[in-house]
Amino acid sequence: MKAGYKQTEVGVIPEDWDVVIFGQLISNICYGPRFSSRDYSYDGNVKTIRGTDVNHKGDILYEQVPKAKLPNSIVNEHKLIDGDIVMITTADCGLTGIFIEEGFPYIASAYAVRISLNENGYPFIFKHIFQTRFAKDQIELYIRKGTVANLPASAISKFKFPLPPLPEQTAIATVLSDTD
Repeated sequence: MKAGYKQTEVGVIPEDWDVVIFGQLISNICYGPRFSSRDYSYDGNVKTIRGTDVNHKGDILYEQVPKAKLPNSIVNEHKLIDGDIVMITTADCGLTGIFIEEGFPYIASAYAVRISLNENGYPFIFKHIFQTRFAKDQIELYIRKGTVANLPASAISKFKFPLPPLPEQTAIATVLSDTD
């Protein structure tokens, strides 16, 4: 093995990287609220990110996200903040985008989870990590298959990743985003 690298349960990684269980980086994970389709409204008070609003490159398609009229208590409880991860948990399981503040309240749909990371994880690197074959293979292990595939939120916390120190996470995410 080359100097500066180490063998781990996920393969060979740089010596200063760690293997982390995703749950160690999560400060909060929450499904979006359920509500009736009758609550969708052009004059709604919140936009709801659905599976069709995240593309396969990890971009949230803000211009097509529909508005809903929901009680403020529900909006406040589920409101996304800048840097939250939105992961789809039904049908296109594991499709992941990073929320960027848009000046209007947004929430994840009932078929998605909002994931807030603690100070050890830089969310923008996960836009790219969740597009890798390594991440997709882990997602596939936990998907419940039936009429419609479903990824339980509890399984998301079990994913394992090689992860660099925070300054390197930021640098890598910046380079990858600039390349996109």
